[in-house]
Amino acid sequence: MREQKRKKVWGVEQTHPYKTIFFLGSMALTLAVLFLLFSLWFFDRTIESFESMILPKGLTISILVLLVVSFTASKGSQFLESEKLRSLSFIFRSILLLATIYLVVSLGAWSNLIGDFSALQSSPGMTFLVLIASLHFVQFLIAMGLTLYGYYKLGKNSTDPVKTLVFITNKFELTILEISFFGWYWVTGTGLVIFLAMLYLLN
Repeated sequence: MREQKRKKVWGVEQTHPYKTIFFLGSMALTLAVLFLLFSLWFFDRTIESFESMILPKGLTISILVLLVVSFTASKGSQFLESEKLRSLSFIFRSILLLATIYLVVSLGAWSNLIGDFSALQSSPGMTFLVLIASLHFVQFLIAMGLTLYGYYKLGKNSTDPVKTLVFITNKFELTILEISFFGWYWVTGTGLVIFLAMLYLLN
């Protein structure tokens, strides 16, 4: 009975080190984004800089695309548990395609949004908005990099039956694939918070 309680309490010790690093890093970046959003609201709350701005439609579309990416990543997690490598390869290709669409739409939306601040160089809102967009872009790059690495490793080890067997029994490789899916949950969650904050500030 004591041993069971001990395992339950100290279950965090069973977490893979790479997962721990990922979760701590994602938490730090998310807190930084939240701090910048609060600073944006605090410093510009008495300035009429947001009254003449309209939320770009591209920002709404980009969030919808991110939600689809997260749903696709959740399917990937299921295929990973059942070791369906062909379906997993399709999931990776779908995520990469959707992520590319998100990048194009999101960059256009943020450029339009930040462009409206061109006459407000003295406003701290300009700086905070650029920093928020930059941090979210860094999050996207991390998730994209993990996905590309996972897709490369999957393609490299799914052609040969022997390599496939070694691959699906390698905890390190599977952990990297799992983290790549977690990355998109993280990007989507942060993006949704930014979208809701901008929706509130611009209205």
